[in-house]
Amino acid sequence: MSKTKNTQLIKRKKVTGTPFEIISNTENGEHFGIMGEHRITEIKSKPIEVKEELEKMSWDRIIQVIMIVTDKLKDINNAK
Repeated sequence: MSKTKNTQLIKRKKVTGTPFEIISNTENGEHFGIMGEHRITEIKSKPIEVKEELEKMSWDRIIQVIMIVTDKLKDINNAK
């Protein structure tokens, strides 16, 4: 019988001062940024690359955030 290590495959880390989190897949070394349930960055090989990208407030990032908030507001209003 083989022994299996009980390891965490997915780690979440809050990016301080932002509404974003970094998701890290410890099995394949992939990392990406999320806001809520929405992925907002490309997959990177290092979490620091994701953090740096999330901390840049480009117009693309601002539009992504506005679209996510708008979708959430629609969901809330449709649930009433």
